[in-house]
Amino acid sequence: MHARQLAELPEAEIVAIADPNHANVDKFVSRFGLEEVQRFPDYQDMLEQSTLDAVLICSPHTLHFQQASDVLNKGCHVLIEKPMTLVRQ
Repeated sequence: MHARQLAELPEAEIVAIADPNHANVDKFVSRFGLEEVQRFPDYQDMLEQSTLDAVLICSPHTLHFQQASDVLNKGCHVLIEKPMTLVRQ
């Protein structure tokens, strides 16, 4: 859903994808015609090696806090649609 919406925005461009599952990346790239995007098995490598303005985080919610913190520390905007983190009570 996000890739389709981003493709409709002339000011947005998907430049990199990070996912440890290569099959998921290949399926995503093929489905949205993103053969030119950089691909990374680790999001930290993506943050180090790509020029990014924003990052859309679509990982399990238990990973959100660390990932969002790392992205924000790189000076990028973050979009997370799931819970950012859970609080134990």
